[in-house]
Amino acid sequence: MKTIPTDLAFPLVALGIAEEIGLSKREWFAGLAMQGILAAPECVLSEAKDIASIHGVDREVILAHLAALQADALIAELNKGDDDE
Repeated sequence: MKTIPTDLAFPLVALGIAEEIGLSKREWFAGLAMQGILAAPECVLSEAKDIASIHGVDREVILAHLAALQADALIAELNKGDDDE
C-alpha cells in the first residue's frame, strides 16, 4: 500500500467517513524530523547557520527545509517496492 503524503496521519473515522482534520502524513513526518534535528548536536545547528548565512536566509528556514526533505525521503522510501499495489 502506498504512503500518500496528503493522507491524514491520524484519521478520525466515524461511520466509515474520515474527517479532514489534523496533520497530513507529510506534516507529521516533517514534525518528527524537526524534533530530531533540533535535538541534534550543536555541530548540525552550526552548519545550518553557516549554510543560511551563505544563502542569505534564516537558519530556521534551512532547518524547516531539511525537515521537509527528510519527510519526503521517508515517504519515498516507504513507497519503494509498492509499484505492484
